Amino acid sequence: AVVALGDGAAEATLATTDIPDGDYTKARLTAQEGIVDITAMFNGQQLSAQFRTPADQPLELEKDVEVIINEDGSRTLRIELIAVHDLESRLVGGSQIMLTVTGELGVMSASANFGASFTAADRSDPADADVSGNVTFTGLTIEISADGENWLTVSEESGEAVVSLADGAAAATLVTVDEIPAQTYTLVRLTATDAVVDITADLDGRQFDAQLDPAGDSPIVVEKALEAVVNEDGTTTFHFELECIRTITHSNHADGEVLIIDGDLGAAQARIG
Repeated sequence: AVVALGDGAAEATLATTDIPDGDYTKARLTAQEGIVDITAMFNGQQLSAQFRTPADQPLELEKDVEVIINEDGSRTLRIELIAVHDLESRLVGGSQIMLTVTGELGVMSASANFGASFTAADRSDPADADVSGNVTFTGLTIEISADGENWLTVSEESGEAVVSLADGAAAATLVTVDEIPAQTYTLVRLTATDAVVDITADLDGRQFDAQLDPAGDSPIVVEKALEAVVNEDGTTTFHFELECIRTITHSNHADGEVLIIDGDLGAAQARIG
């Protein structure tokens, strides 16, 4: 049987059976296991967890019964549960969020989870040049960490994302996940099978348009600091900032003029003109 938490008006039928007539005042509920799924707000952040009673200790509750005589003459024996008296959150190990519930099913603890979106923006500002354009990432893998040693993969070679160059206010959503363990993540590792840079650059009094591929035959790997933002609706957004173009120059080679960039994605060059 499934009983909705916190909604006394949402009754669940536990059993339908014939019983001897009598003035029943008590009911004993016994179950092999009790599972409590909770979603709650803590400091404006929405967290969820699943709690289970010990599998080796069958659940037994004794409750007062309210007897209701229905219009057809049958009777409904109604009991009320208080599965949650109290719910607390705490940090474990400096980063992991745990929830503890206290109620008629006992005291239970479980790791918390939350849904999250991951966004990125580019703040490229190379000296002596104005740049615009975008970077198209494909085959994105996003990993996050609370300590720089243990990494959680939240997406693996999934889809593509386009990030505007040199526009820190234009955050691009890379991936959205329904549920990840709730921790104070501080680092992100972005891996892309390819990253194509389409750029317009005003440099040395001239304007250049080029498409560059820093990845070449190797994947792009970038590690950055991660900032968590709790939104008004309780969801969490993790944001990080790139510097895809740290330097940009142009040079004359034997086979023509080239534009050269270097930054978070590595070095790349392309013929221009």
